[in-house]
Amino acid sequence: DVLEKFINEIIYRNKLYSFTAKNITDFLNKEYSFKLNESIVKTCLKRMKFVKKNGTYNCNDLAKRGSQVDSFFEESTKKNEKLFKQLFDFLENRQGKLTELDKNRIRNNFCDFLLQDSVGRDDSLTQFFHEFILSIEDDSNEMEILNAVKEGTLLYEGLRYCSISERGSWRTNIDIILDTE
Repeated sequence: DVLEKFINEIIYRNKLYSFTAKNITDFLNKEYSFKLNESIVKTCLKRMKFVKKNGTYNCNDLAKRGSQVDSFFEESTKKNEKLFKQLFDFLENRQGKLTELDKNRIRNNFCDFLLQDSVGRDDSLTQFFHEFILSIEDDSNEMEILNAVKEGTLLYEGLRYCSISERGSWRTNIDIILDTE
């Protein structure tokens, strides 16, 4: 289901009325740094019920797909920008003015932090990230956005590094254990 959303976005953004599984796979791997096999994309395309003729898929409802992608993307972008603006304001109050390079680094480190509760080599931000989360924990809307960012990061990283790309399908049980935080 998650991969289908990415595929819809690729189709709409690139205005692909006609495409092959290889085209979509190449777009996904290039634009999102995935390492997907074409067979996985074919399975998704089959589930998405595109008309297929001679290995080429046709999309007759591009406008419909676009409205779904645009509204979802726009809403998510606004929420994410609001959360990151709050984070940047929080950090500027403690560290001073941030450059665009700093903001990009902080955005990446914050996503790493959400996944691992640590930012690796640049561990100086970990304490600030904890403080930021504590400062918004009473605001249910902000926490909902934070959880969506965390979930999105988890799904994105899972798609990027999951061995399903190499095997073609998942054949074993998977247990996902979530902490109370």
